[in-house]
Amino acid sequence: MARKQKTSSRAGGRKSSGRERASRSRSARSAAGRSAGASRSRRDGRVTDVISFLKRQHDETRKLFQDLAVAEGDARRETFARLADLLAVHAKLEEQMIYPEMARAGGLEEFVHDSLEEHLVVKRILADLLEKNLDERVFDAKCRVLELEVARHLDEEEAALFPKARRALGRERGQGLLAEMQQQFEQLMQHEPRSRVPNETDSAPTLPTLQ
Repeated sequence: MARKQKTSSRAGGRKSSGRERASRSRSARSAAGRSAGASRSRRDGRVTDVISFLKRQHDETRKLFQDLAVAEGDARRETFARLADLLAVHAKLEEQMIYPEMARAGGLEEFVHDSLEEHLVVKRILADLLEKNLDERVFDAKCRVLELEVARHLDEEEAALFPKARRALGRERGQGLLAEMQQQFEQLMQHEPRSRVPNETDSAPTLPTLQ
C-alpha cells in the first residue's frame, strides 16, 4: 500500500475505492464464512478449558480480519495493530503451553511440528507488515496473504489439532491450565506483543521433545 508521511505506520493511508473495499469484504467473508455459525455459538458459550479459550481467540481473529477488510484511515491502523497483537499472543500461548503438552503426550509430534512451522510463516508475513514506510499496495497484498494463511491454519487446528489436544490434555489438565493461560494472555497483551514478532522469524521454536 507510495506511502505519505501520515501513513508511515503501515495500516493507514489512502481511502480505498468501493471496488477495493468490496473485494476485501468478500475475501473476509470467505475466510470467516465456513465457521460463522459455530463461531457465534462459541462466543455465546462458556470458556471451560484452554482449548475453548483458544477457539474464542480464533473467533476474534476472524472478526478482526473482517473489520480490517472494510476499515479506513486510523481505524484500519488500529484494527491491524489489534490483529497483530492477538496473533502474536495466540501463537506464544500455543507454543509455550499447549504444544509442549501435546508433544509429551506422544504420537502428536508431527501435528506439533507442522503447527510450529505454520506459526513461523505467519510471523514472517506479520514482520513484513510491521515494517515502516511499507508501500501501500504491498501492504494490501501481504494482508490478503496473511488472511489466507491464518484462515487455513485456524480451520485445520479446529478440525484436527484441537480435538487431539483436548484428548491429550484430559479434562482436569485442560481446566487447570485455563486460569494460567488467561493470566498470561492479559499480561502479554499489555505490552504491544506485535513488536516482538520480527525477532521470532529466524526459525520455528524447538520443543524439547521434538529435538
